[in-house]
Amino acid sequence: MFEALANILLKRYRPSVFLPITMILWGLCMVGMGFVTNWGGLMAARFFLGVTEAGLFPGVNYYLSCWYRRDEIAIRVAVFFSAAALSESFGVSSPRPSKRWTASAASPAGGGSSSSKAP
Repeated sequence: MFEALANILLKRYRPSVFLPITMILWGLCMVGMGFVTNWGGLMAARFFLGVTEAGLFPGVNYYLSCWYRRDEIAIRVAVFFSAAALSESFGVSSPRPSKRWTASAASPAGGGSSSSKAP
């Protein structure tokens, strides 16, 4: 859904403007995820991260098509998609965080169980 909007924005603005803005917004979303303290906030941050990531693949493919001929671009796009798949294989396999993470994120101090309160 957001890839179509990203393609429209990519046509309207140059890739030299669109891709850096997309990456800056992506970085801000990643920094914002560091301040999340509950599950709802994490899902909201992941939504906005997905919105910013939607423009990356179409933008990179368009940018590559501006630099390489038709017979050269296939290998470059294949390498790009393969690198993306390879990088995802080293990431977290489950989108659900562990119970330990949610317990530490839900506490006000962000530091674990509620039994560690000072008297």
